Amino acid sequence: MTDPETPLERLGVAMARMQDHGRAALPKARLADVLAALDAPRRSSRPFLAAFVATAAAVCVLALVLLRSREDGSAVVAGEPAADPVAMMGAYVTAPADEELVIEFASGGELRLHPGGRARVERADADEARVALVSGTATVTVPVDLATPWQVSAGPFTVSCATSSFTIAWRPEEASFEVQVKQGGITVLGPMAGETHALETGQSLRMDLHDTAAVPTSQPAPSPSVPTAVLPTVSEASPPELEPPRRTTRSAKPEAARSIAPTPTAPPEAAAEPSWQQLAQLGRYRDALTEAERIGFADLVSTLPAADLLRLADTARFARNSGRAQKALTELRRRFPDAPEAGTAGYMLGRIAFDLAADYDRAAHWFSTYLDEHPEGPLAKEALGRLMESQERAGRASEAQATARRYLARHPEGPHADLAHRLGAP
Repeated sequence: MTDPETPLERLGVAMARMQDHGRAALPKARLADVLAALDAPRRSSRPFLAAFVATAAAVCVLALVLLRSREDGSAVVAGEPAADPVAMMGAYVTAPADEELVIEFASGGELRLHPGGRARVERADADEARVALVSGTATVTVPVDLATPWQVSAGPFTVSCATSSFTIAWRPEEASFEVQVKQGGITVLGPMAGETHALETGQSLRMDLHDTAAVPTSQPAPSPSVPTAVLPTVSEASPPELEPPRRTTRSAKPEAARSIAPTPTAPPEAAAEPSWQQLAQLGRYRDALTEAERIGFADLVSTLPAADLLRLADTARFARNSGRAQKALTELRRRFPDAPEAGTAGYMLGRIAFDLAADYDRAAHWFSTYLDEHPEGPLAKEALGRLMESQERAGRASEAQATARRYLARHPEGPHADLAHRLGAP
């Protein structure tokens, strides 16, 4: 094929190249408009000029769309019908009930939200990609050559990776979490203090915060119709029954009979009862709290070290027993006022008041306490955002606005920045 010589031919070649490069990310309706413009019959009395203008306009439209889909620090919805890609930063998006929705990141990588799923992009730049999966299922793909770390939160779980492909699911109404690694490796931070799970290709993890154990496997997770193997508890794994001894006729020489009879073996010992810590580690929080009560909850909160008290409080919180959780946290702060766990306990008391009791005044008190005690602590950003949200829900508008200004001054792109702007902060 000869090289194009006329301006129109050169434009056509450029248009074809751009179409080939950008067809996958171009909205369907926009692509149809561009192709229609190329194929439309010439009605002008000046056909060359009309075709030149139409083609140039189509090239500009396509170039603009392609450029917009890769603006700095942006995440966009790819292929959304009848709409240009839209900036996703800080916005909640919901996939249609009958099709997937793909979020592409300017720094590389994508999150494919399955039908009906809901997510929020919290950060998307060269330093980090951070997404909150509100509900549903999503598939995350992070390219091998991408230097940007990824973090996907789902309820109280956080998945971190640098290069990987995995599917993550969170069902808040069931408090059910699941993740399956298709390629690479990930780290899952669980709700318990110090709880982490490292998973590699083919491995998966399931956890139900109410009842079901965490189930790490070496193979891809089975379909929902296939029951998942769970380590048996004592009640599920009874020792094999021994065959009852046969009755024999008494020998005329019992001494000799005893000398040749086989020595009876003792029955196998029953498996030890799992501790409340082991049950909590498996995600069986209600069983763990029941075991803690059997041992003596009051004794535990008066004798356990600070780290274990925090774990006991987490166990009670995820078992939906706010009273026991508050008791453990309060005792932790009383017995270990200078320990790092005491600050975490104050923050968690705020979370309990907010999430479980809807007592927003008390939640604001505890978040403010944490910030007074640990202004630069690891939970300071989250505590400041929660304080603002608690004040707003408690009807303390002027305080919430002051906190919003304080939040934006310190964390202009933080996860609570949208709320701060809505509250009227500049």
